[in-house]
Amino acid sequence: MSGHAEGHLIESSLDRALSDLTSFTPLLIASDYDGTLAPIVDDPALAVPDRRTLDGFLQLGSVEGVHVAIVSGRSIDALQTFVGSQPDVILVGNHGSSLRSDDQSETVNHLIEVLTRLSAEFPGTEVEAKPTGAAFHYRHADDADAAEMAARRLAGVAGARVIEGKKVVEAVLGKGDKGSAVADLRTSTGAAAVLFIGDDETDEAVFKTLDPHDIGIKVGGGDTAANHRVNDVRAVAEVFETLVGYLRNDPKV
Repeated sequence: MSGHAEGHLIESSLDRALSDLTSFTPLLIASDYDGTLAPIVDDPALAVPDRRTLDGFLQLGSVEGVHVAIVSGRSIDALQTFVGSQPDVILVGNHGSSLRSDDQSETVNHLIEVLTRLSAEFPGTEVEAKPTGAAFHYRHADDADAAEMAARRLAGVAGARVIEGKKVVEAVLGKGDKGSAVADLRTSTGAAAVLFIGDDETDEAVFKTLDPHDIGIKVGGGDTAANHRVNDVRAVAEVFETLVGYLRNDPKV
């Protein structure tokens, strides 16, 4: 029976895995932001977190021996704007890339210039500057060639790594990705097991690095290396609430 009675939005196999996860300590619970803690919306600037889902996530961070982290393609400043000042939450932005150095500043500016020129050619697209790169959002673009052209032009910038996500093409400086970021968090927190949840192609880098006793949860459809799947942000809330119940030895049945 599910550890959370309201809705039964998670499969029994995931419910059992969450129960088993509590035998490991410390734990690292890491999550993407968009499509996981917050619903996907047309305007990225309006992607406020789902209250119930964020509350469950923050409750996990209050449990002794549990570390929580948001690992996102967004900047850390943007994440702080959405979730507020949360001392128990580790924030990793820009897909886990290293902080920008002075040598990278010129390249970042060049990336922004390249994408700004491209955006002028494709109405409905937007450019987002980031500390370690730039993003080209094409959710509102009518021209299907916008994404392909962005990837092609960004690939020509030395030192930039092109990442394609949901209705966004990004160029990131540095060698980091979400997989290496979560691996670093595992080491720094001393976590004996990891739960990671995400919905995007960039999250597959994490799923592929997880150990057999870890939990990877894909939100939504599509091929994935994750060992579990849920449908939407509402189900993510149930995952967090169920795990909180098991950790506090008070599962809701």
